[in-house]
Amino acid sequence: MRSLLLLCLLWVPLAVAGSLTLSPVESEVLDELNFARTEPRRYAEEVLAPMLRYYQDGDIIEPPWRAPRPGLIQVVETQEGIDALKEAIEAMKSAAPAPALSASYGLTKAARDYREEQARQARVGHIGRNGSTPADRISRYGRWQELAGENLFYGDADRMIGRFVVMALIIDDGVPDRGHRLTIMEPRYRRVGIGFGAHPLYGYLCVQNFAAEFYDTP
Repeated sequence: MRSLLLLCLLWVPLAVAGSLTLSPVESEVLDELNFARTEPRRYAEEVLAPMLRYYQDGDIIEPPWRAPRPGLIQVVETQEGIDALKEAIEAMKSAAPAPALSASYGLTKAARDYREEQARQARVGHIGRNGSTPADRISRYGRWQELAGENLFYGDADRMIGRFVVMALIIDDGVPDRGHRLTIMEPRYRRVGIGFGAHPLYGYLCVQNFAAEFYDTP
């Protein structure tokens, strides 16, 4: 069986303020983001390097985020093969640690809204159906300062979903400038919002909204 590894798009703790609480998978994504940011060398050694054994002739064979299916060999295609993984390992080994992110009520509301919109409309990309940009969407819930960005992950998994989401964005297969990884490791970011759920075309969508600072609208 062959399937698309993921589609990732880029635009350059469990409790959140108010009554909003991250879902279990959203919490996993936050923990994984902070693992990568605060201990990039260890992340490379403990998360990325073990993936080397799953690559064969440009494909990933029986990836760990898929549950075994008796009588079926699961094959996931990549665009760059093992080279993208090796490059990510070296980049993370040499990366400077970045501060941990804290979850933001307003950024999470914006991320969840957009995830729901794209699921309803079976759409992909950073521009909403009404022409909204990431800046438009996060500004509905507050005011951001200095820097803001958005990562979109589309893909499917049976288990270790939070790890798969972040790992895939850090490897950034098929994205020449590795923009998703750069966003994750950007040291100026301090706040993040995460919206995770089903997507009719790709299985799941995870929206990550980042900001250097964010002030919720009262």
